[in-house]
Amino acid sequence: MAGKNTAVFGIYAKQPDFKKGLYQLKESGFRHEDISVLVPENMGTKELATEKATIVSALAGVGVGGAIGGFTGALIGMGLPEYEAKRYDGRIRGGGILLSVHCDDSEWTKRAKEILQLSGAEDISSSGEAAADFAKSDRPQPATGTYGE
Repeated sequence: MAGKNTAVFGIYAKQPDFKKGLYQLKESGFRHEDISVLVPENMGTKELATEKATIVSALAGVGVGGAIGGFTGALIGMGLPEYEAKRYDGRIRGGGILLSVHCDDSEWTKRAKEILQLSGAEDISSSGEAAADFAKSDRPQPATGTYGE
C-alpha cells in the first residue's frame, strides 16, 4: 500500500542498525512525530536515546517497552494481515526492535522503505492508517529542534 496515510514497518535485529535507521529518517526530513518504536520488554528507552531531540513515540498507544500482547491486535487494527502482525510480535519477543514510520504520500512511503532497507531493517511492509492532520499538509514538516524547550 503506498497511498496517503501509510505506515511503513520494519524490524531491526541489531540496535546499531536501528540507531542508523532512526538517524537517517530524521536527516531525510521525517518529523519526530512520524516515528514510532516498539522494543522488547527487557530493553529500556534509556538504551535508545541517541540524542537529546529524539522522540520515541508509542506505537498505537501500546507504549515503548509496553505489553506486546496488545500489539498484535493493534497492528491488525491498522490493516496488517494477522500473520504479519504475529510475525512482528514474535520478532520483538526475540529481541527485535520495531520501527514504524508515518508517511503522508507515496513518495514519503518509498523514501521510508528505502531508508529502512539500507539501514538493515528486515520484514519491511506497509499498511494504510487512519487519516492524520499534521499541519494540514501532505508532506511532513521539517523538525524544528524545539522539543523539550
